[in-house]
Amino acid sequence: MKRQAKGTGLKVTGLDGSLISNCRAPGNPQMVRMLEELEGRIKAIDGLSGTSSVSGDFVRWRRQTEATLKALYGEESTEVQDFNAIYYSPVFLTCRMSDEAFHESYRNGLEEARRLLQACMKTLRQLDEPRSCERIPRG
Repeated sequence: MKRQAKGTGLKVTGLDGSLISNCRAPGNPQMVRMLEELEGRIKAIDGLSGTSSVSGDFVRWRRQTEATLKALYGEESTEVQDFNAIYYSPVFLTCRMSDEAFHESYRNGLEEARRLLQACMKTLRQLDEPRSCERIPRG
């Protein structure tokens, strides 16, 4: 989904940018695909716990997750900005810092990312619930 300009609401589009529907129909195949994509990004966090913020696995995950959020919400969306604002390493460095400070920051960043992505999932699931058709304004 992509956000319309100036917070006017969600424009339901697929990952390829095509308009899904002007109805919030439950079980829409493209909505299901978007939910699965985001769920995969969340599940991948568990596999990152043994890595670091400079590992190839983490860099790929972060890049793919950002691309997924951009496809769902738009380049300049709040969700993308919030995701990019997450720190995975300490903000301040001192010569007395141990490796544990880096590990803790990384773990905290992953958990913050998990919470953000879960909130996105919740929003998408609410859109996928049965409700009357509502016209989504084109922006």
